[in-house]
Amino acid sequence: GQHYSASYATAVIDNILDAIVREKAAVFATNLGIHHMIGPCYTHQWKEFVQLFAEGFQKRLDKKAFGITLPTITGGNISAGARAAAAGGSGSAVPFTVEQLIWVGSPAIHYARRGMGYQRGVEWEEIAWAALRPLGFKRVNAHAPTVSRQEGTWDGLHYAAERGKVQTPWRNKAAPVRSWNGGVSSMLFTMFLNLVCFGDE
Repeated sequence: GQHYSASYATAVIDNILDAIVREKAAVFATNLGIHHMIGPCYTHQWKEFVQLFAEGFQKRLDKKAFGITLPTITGGNISAGARAAAAGGSGSAVPFTVEQLIWVGSPAIHYARRGMGYQRGVEWEEIAWAALRPLGFKRVNAHAPTVSRQEGTWDGLHYAAERGKVQTPWRNKAAPVRSWNGGVSSMLFTMFLNLVCFGDE
């Protein structure tokens, strides 16, 4: 929105990427804050943010900041031999390697709100995926299975993980808080775990 700038975006991205190394993350999953940006920001700002992230990520890949250059590794899981080769010797081990890069796509947007809508959600999702896929990311495609599940969302975008979760007046009036609406969240989390554990999209 009006407070967005390339310098601020770069600072946010640097914090994200630095945290991967600092926390020695074996799995890095992100949606790049799409659900926070899609309302107040413009599409050209989202494109710039995603591009800055991709460029920053590629620079760190080139420096092997994350252990192994992931796009050269196939088959989901990194083998012990690949680890040893990356470490520079058959008997040594990589002290830190990001083994999974996962783009957690945005679910389908129902009940259009200011700055949000179904088509905008699809467009922003594809903008991000086009930039992240070449970097070796896999995708949790949350859009496809949520298109028909508008009854499970309490504000048109977020899906309740538990009974009675209501945080905004935008919740779906057709899904009263007395109902159990956590099934969609459970489904998405299962999809995520399958991707992490088995490496198949």
